[in-house]
Amino acid sequence: MPGKKDMKVFVRIFFLLTLSTCAFAQTDFSYGMTSEENLDWLTRVKTSDKETQFNLVKNRLLEKRQTLDPKDKLNVPVLIIDGIPIVDNIEKRQREFLVTQLTADAVVIQVIEKEPEGLYINKAFTGIVLLTISDNKTSKQFKKLR
Repeated sequence: MPGKKDMKVFVRIFFLLTLSTCAFAQTDFSYGMTSEENLDWLTRVKTSDKETQFNLVKNRLLEKRQTLDPKDKLNVPVLIIDGIPIVDNIEKRQREFLVTQLTADAVVIQVIEKEPEGLYINKAFTGIVLLTISDNKTSKQFKKLR
């Protein structure tokens, strides 16, 4: 039968695991987000270092990319890679190429949080992430996949 000391150790371990799980949950972003979460995510991407920017964009907008139900009213920024808008139903081979071939050193990321003046779209503005592939060979390979 466990003693008082064993119970204290168990409680401490449980407490630490709970704290660490909560800390990780704050950095794990889903694909579709509420307006406020989406704006916070865009701000985080914009203010992060290059490696973190790349990982945030890759994780949310490439790896977790999916088709959302409009009834859920979740927001996702528009992703444009080398001038090509990436749609939710991106082909598997295109997604695999982007996930495996792109690196933080091979891209330049710009975030547009507020709707540019004169831009008209027939839905709420959810942000734009412009990703430019700076490596010519990778850029050409990507464009061939279209």
